[in-house]
Amino acid sequence: MALVLQLLPVLLARAQGDPGASLDGRPGDRVNFSCVGVSHPIRWAWAPSFPACRGLSKGRRPILWASSSGTPTVSPVQPFAGRLRALDPSIRRLELLLSAGDSGTFFCRGRREEESRTVLHVLGDGADCRAPGPAHALSPPYRSTGESRDPEASKGGGA
Repeated sequence: MALVLQLLPVLLARAQGDPGASLDGRPGDRVNFSCVGVSHPIRWAWAPSFPACRGLSKGRRPILWASSSGTPTVSPVQPFAGRLRALDPSIRRLELLLSAGDSGTFFCRGRREEESRTVLHVLGDGADCRAPGPAHALSPPYRSTGESRDPEASKGGGA
């Protein structure tokens, strides 16, 4: 029984990954992700924090996976193309060159479906990411001056 209690934290960590892992950075920084508690990583996915900012729906997107050739495969249609690379053939560690809009949760999943998570927050990212359009554009301040705009009022009283 004592052995089971000692192993419980290890087993929970393997099942849930590392829920406390988080990273902060600025656009232009490089950050490293590690796959913690996963014996044989086979794929990475990303769930953006602010999907509307990228014109995406909510949910996970595959970004990198192991291949039979031994060379990791990076998804060609993902937002990290040209900025994401595996630091080892086992895809246990990744490096990402940060850009605005990269905030989200990165998931590493193993062969036995165990998972590791890292939350990334890119400084400056937020839910209010849309540029102001014409409806939001500022217009010059106008004040009511009490002047009449009635064309008849501006005419003189001459004949």
